[in-house]
Formats: sequence, C-alpha cells, structure tokens
Amino acid sequence: AALFRIDRDTALITSVAGVFGPHLVGPVAAALRNQGVIVSGIASGLVGYALGNFVGVGLAPLTRSVRDADSWASARAARSV
Repeated sequence: AALFRIDRDTALITSVAGVFGPHLVGPVAAALRNQGVIVSGIASGLVGYALGNFVGVGLAPLTRSVRDADSWASARAARSV
C-alpha cells in the first residue's frame, strides 16, 4: 500500500472485497468507522466477480480437453490389452 500511496483503509477494504466478496465491505467499513471506502470496495469486489467469470469460461475448454485426452488415453490402453 505504501508503494502506491494507498491509505490503510482502502487497502484493507479492497483486500476484503477480493478475498470474501463485496458483501462484507459494509460491515468492515463500519468496523473501520470509514464509510468513504464502501464504493471502492464494492467496485473492486464486482470487478473480481467479473474477471472470475471470464477466467472460468476461458478455462472450461481447457478442462474439457484434459478430460477428453484422459478418456482417450484410457480407451486406447483398454484396446491394446
């Protein structure tokens, strides 16, 4: 946080939103007694959800290809015996 000159509350809220999601931003901001960081925390949590969805959709073909390669290899091994 010191490297990018981000205050402690914003760094903490962004971390909470990234790890636990935006639904915990409000209670953590209330515990910090800083309501000004709620918008940045919710926004970073929603960006994390959006990126996670795109990464998941992008990895689906990879996992399918690994699954199909495994079933192809086991079928080939069964035929050779």
